[in-house]
Amino acid sequence: MQAATWTSHRLGAHAPWSSSAQLPGTWPSLEVCRSRLAGRGSVFPLFAFLSFHLGQRWQVRARRAVSSDSARCSLLIDGDSVALGLMTNAIGMLQSEGLKVEAELFAPPENSSNKKWARFIKEYDVNFWPVTRRGGERDCNDDAIIARARKLARSSRVSCIALLVYDSDFVGIVEELNALGNRVVVLVPGNFLSCLSAFRATSAKVMQLAKGPFTGIRVRAILHKDGQGEVGLDDWENPMTDDDGVRMIWNALSKAGYEREEGSLIPCVAKYWLSHGYGPLTVFPYGFALTAIVARIQPDSASRQSKGQMAFVLPLGSGSATKTSIERYGGRLAARVFAGGGPFVLQDSPGMVMQVLSKLGYLDNDLNPDLHDSLLAFCNKTDNKRHLRKLSLLPESGEGPAGVLDKLRQAFLSDQCQGTWNLPAGDRVVRQVLRKEGILRNEEASKLEVLEAMKEHFWKNGWPAKKNYVAYVQQFLARVNCDAPDHRDTLDF
Repeated sequence: MQAATWTSHRLGAHAPWSSSAQLPGTWPSLEVCRSRLAGRGSVFPLFAFLSFHLGQRWQVRARRAVSSDSARCSLLIDGDSVALGLMTNAIGMLQSEGLKVEAELFAPPENSSNKKWARFIKEYDVNFWPVTRRGGERDCNDDAIIARARKLARSSRVSCIALLVYDSDFVGIVEELNALGNRVVVLVPGNFLSCLSAFRATSAKVMQLAKGPFTGIRVRAILHKDGQGEVGLDDWENPMTDDDGVRMIWNALSKAGYEREEGSLIPCVAKYWLSHGYGPLTVFPYGFALTAIVARIQPDSASRQSKGQMAFVLPLGSGSATKTSIERYGGRLAARVFAGGGPFVLQDSPGMVMQVLSKLGYLDNDLNPDLHDSLLAFCNKTDNKRHLRKLSLLPESGEGPAGVLDKLRQAFLSDQCQGTWNLPAGDRVVRQVLRKEGILRNEEASKLEVLEAMKEHFWKNGWPAKKNYVAYVQQFLARVNCDAPDHRDTLDF
């Protein structure tokens, strides 16, 4: 065995010490230490000995720290929609991958006082992030998770960022993290097929959480043969369709002329279904539509001529993540679908865009008669703006109503759009602020009274006047939240 040697750079005048009985990086025995120091009149060799060996120990600790960091995973959990059982499953799945999981849970402040939540937080040493809800158009929880993910991406203390979410709205941040070179894992329940499909289109590792056929969703959105729809409320058994079934559906739809785009499967299924006159179709929960189309579709006989020019819309209203709301609807998305009032399909026509705006509540002959104001309010809603941006159809500054209408027509007819367009913003926060300022007599006042109060408020603050109720509300909320760190600029044209 080759003798291990070392030299103290602090004491270059001393000859190197050597020992054939010691391996590099190991501690010598007490006898070896004594023999090395025996007969030496200077204490410097002792300092050299301690300096080297303590340095060796620090290096070992540093290597261990690096090794620990390489297995450290921050799991960001959307507490608005994820059940506690799935949180536990997600932590277990990541741990089975050899990762040291540091869970971070984002939810309303009051959730931490719930006994089950408190027990989960304590048992798994979860870092709880209380997210206070604000009025406006943004999802505060999503914004908090995205901000935290970006901060972790700049940190060297974690090697993996994991997301436990049900929402394909996080696809953007996942792609951003991947582009920065971060290792990203996304965990999604197996029955959220469109969400799984959207994340699988990224470079992230997607882990499918096992779950039974019943999702807990109590809302059902049904599209009828005449293109009108409705929503119902009850306990539904959401059927599942495997990956082979999804591929078969896409193959048939592609032959029929539909453009494949991750996340747009349900709108294409709905259009195909209606063009063949099959009858009522449940489009939410999504498993119903996929199971129905698998039983009906004829992959070999589908033709391009079967595709019709239609706009599919699954309106989304506002939805809270309170315990009562989750128990009643089965989740925030389900609550938003229920508040939307039901899906509808419109055939392409010169007035189709204005029909969509009217059915969604942006345009009418009463408090919302101005087309330009309706277009501004519609395009500034969060989901609407995101869909238009993804399709490269966002209106530009100075663009007139005719140009915007043409872009919306393209968006509504596109096979690459999910069809989940937002209803106008609610006016609850507006009423609260106006009542507090003494401009509105009470929060239960009529919309006409609220409109007059908003006009007075805008005049007092020197803000540009609007013509539509929905535009006043949208601008009011944008200005209320203008000082928020995550404020997004208002689109204007």
